[in-house]
Amino acid sequence: MAKYDVSFKLHVVRKYLEGKQSYADLANKYSIAGHRQVKKWVDQYLAFGQKAFTKKKNRVYTVQMKLDVLHFMKTTGASLQETANHFQIPDCALISTWKKKLLENGIDALARPKGCPSLTNKPKKVKKKEMTREQALEQENELLRAELAFIKKLRASGENIPSHLLRSKPESSRSFDKHSD
Repeated sequence: MAKYDVSFKLHVVRKYLEGKQSYADLANKYSIAGHRQVKKWVDQYLAFGQKAFTKKKNRVYTVQMKLDVLHFMKTTGASLQETANHFQIPDCALISTWKKKLLENGIDALARPKGCPSLTNKPKKVKKKEMTREQALEQENELLRAELAFIKKLRASGENIPSHLLRSKPESSRSFDKHSD
């Protein structure tokens, strides 16, 4: 996927807003891979102005934030792009990834960091064996609270709750039991 700088995106958006060219015309004229990309830029610009194109440093989304985004999308029927615009998430594909992870692997999958860790400035990780019992319980409680909130939202909206979300004993407590010796 090609990277486009801010001034280029603004130029294309302004050309569209002049009303003389369609998304497809602009995509062809500027060799942009598809008219949907142009439409995405226009939608982002209309929602947030020029700041939509400024590079944000890596944002970290909490599990609760991810659940709120998915709940909003489900209850309002908003598209991925509309939801991304509403929550100022730069790429709607991120929301799609969260939804897929949640459906396939449950809420624990939303808590896992994405991708490989950076090779520079690695923060020291606390191994589970080194984690105190209190820290492990607090982490488990946070995940369980988020999971319960999500299940309640699903029930309130009349959704079927996937069976893997209704397990009797959370996996995280099983893994804690192994390390608490």
